[in-house]
Amino acid sequence: MNRYRNFQAIAVLMMIFSFIACNNSTETPPIVKSTTMTPNGGFEYRFGDATKPPPYHRSFTISIKPGMVRLEISSYGDILLKDSSVLTEAQYFDFVSKVTALKVSLKKENPSNDCTGGATDYLALYTDTPDELRGYLYHCGSTDFGNLEGEVEKCIQLFHDMVPDLGKKLDSTRAQE
Repeated sequence: MNRYRNFQAIAVLMMIFSFIACNNSTETPPIVKSTTMTPNGGFEYRFGDATKPPPYHRSFTISIKPGMVRLEISSYGDILLKDSSVLTEAQYFDFVSKVTALKVSLKKENPSNDCTGGATDYLALYTDTPDELRGYLYHCGSTDFGNLEGEVEKCIQLFHDMVPDLGKKLDSTRAQE
């Protein structure tokens, strides 16, 4: 019986010390919302090129997940290049923090009213999380249509910046035609 009470006392003391230690952490919490740090959280940017002849038409997708950046370049469904690179945890969290700061959000859709031949920017942010956002901007004529608002162009540039030599990779696929 005495052993049991000693065990109870030790267990209670360990719980108290654990509670105190956890609450006295000096670490600064990350800026990023916790839902963006889930292993399944991902980000995707797709550029759908305007209607052009195949030698000039280039659409591409940049996918970013913890540990990986992927690029796929295509022309009317034909895959011309697939590439990937490793992404460190620090790079991923820096990217997520920057995207979050841009406050890209959905707005009421502005339909294209039959404008054809334009290019489309499609974003999927915080995929597989409660904060998932999917939207697009369609550039046709001199007007932007779609359902995204906020600093969308800066967000797109962040995706471009995650792929080393994106311009050269796009140019290299043109030589294949």
